[in-house]
Amino acid sequence: MLGFSLTKVLFTFAAILLAWFAFKYVGRMAERKADGDAKRAAQRTAKEMTPCPQCGSFLDAQSARACGRDKCPYPG
Repeated sequence: MLGFSLTKVLFTFAAILLAWFAFKYVGRMAERKADGDAKRAAQRTAKEMTPCPQCGSFLDAQSARACGRDKCPYPG
């Protein structure tokens, strides 16, 4: 015969609360990891590079600067 005692009810309630908070914690950690991964992916975007015809060094195509040699096609 099942006897309901205050100890059993409290233990069951505590176990349910523990499981509930554990799932919430794991969910929050997964969200933080996903947010961090998204931020890192945004920071790792590739830039288009173009070679300097004078010296052969690769420069950022958007903000290429002069290499310092004569007849460099990029502005200094």
